[in-house]
Amino acid sequence: HRYELNNSYRQQLADNGLQATGTNPDGSLVEIIELENHPWFVAVQFHPEFKSKPTSAHPLFSGFIGAALEKHLSRGSATSGWPGAWPRKMSWPPYTPTTSRA
Repeated sequence: HRYELNNSYRQQLADNGLQATGTNPDGSLVEIIELENHPWFVAVQFHPEFKSKPTSAHPLFSGFIGAALEKHLSRGSATSGWPGAWPRKMSWPPYTPTTSRA
């Protein structure tokens, strides 16, 4: 499942907004890319899901959810969009983790 960015095109891509923001230690393999002028575009080669738990998400997941929520709320009424949209004044996370299942 491994894709690689052809370093021959790295500068051309950067000049057009696709930034290589993370590489392997010697800089030869791009591991993270971000797209300029996009509210939230990050692509990674590693597996952030292996570092996530239901009550402690990896920053990539929580950042994505936060950006999606911000975008949704910026569209106007909190009830616009899909039925049951989140209220404007909500705590994050939108649930209280518990250890009991009573």
